[in-house]
Amino acid sequence: MKQLAEIGFVTLGWGRVEPAAHSASYEWFAVWQAPSREVADVFLSGVESSGWYTYFEQSNVVGELRPADAVIAEHLALKAEAK
Repeated sequence: MKQLAEIGFVTLGWGRVEPAAHSASYEWFAVWQAPSREVADVFLSGVESSGWYTYFEQSNVVGELRPADAVIAEHLALKAEAK
């Protein structure tokens, strides 16, 4: 964790997934914020090369945080295109 912090990662939290409608089937989650997509890619490569996926089932999600109104506008545009 110290090495991640040194390269700009911020640990936002870890926790147990609470079962709910449409929730992931995983039991645990962790959320990090990376300073760039490139640094996130280096991190994910390191996780893979460490053998982590041999012992644990995991899904990764990478994306840029954006304002809610921008994301909603994108969803509405996609919905309009689908018609």
